[in-house]
Amino acid sequence: QQAEGPGTLQYKRLTVWYTSPLNVARLLNNSEVRHLVLVKCDPTEEELPPLDHFVVRRLERLSVSYPFLRPGQIHDVVLGREVGAPYHEEARIAVIHTAVLAGKAELKAYTVKTEVDSKGMMSFPNVFMSHEGLPEMTRMFVT
Repeated sequence: QQAEGPGTLQYKRLTVWYTSPLNVARLLNNSEVRHLVLVKCDPTEEELPPLDHFVVRRLERLSVSYPFLRPGQIHDVVLGREVGAPYHEEARIAVIHTAVLAGKAELKAYTVKTEVDSKGMMSFPNVFMSHEGLPEMTRMFVT
């Protein structure tokens, strides 16, 4: 299910079946998806793509499976949905390492609060993301 936002395509739930980790990282970078399901459709562990991460805005749940590498194993991580948690309705982004797409990593999630300066820059200088469609803010939660 999708909804149009100001200059950004937003999905409540998106499932991506893929064979190319690099193409998926490029496709999803700076997207806004609430529940993202990634399914790797070939039996090989890929070399890591030249991109080492991609950013998904407002991600609440990430599910990843490798049916040809690890049949029956699904990684499911819930992010930022705990009612009463300080980041429940705050601006947030998820930085996903492309090793997850290549089938080389177990999913681990850590959420930290970061300050955003007057230029919109965070304390993570290597995380590149579009600020289009993000509200004016002084802090952001990064997972």
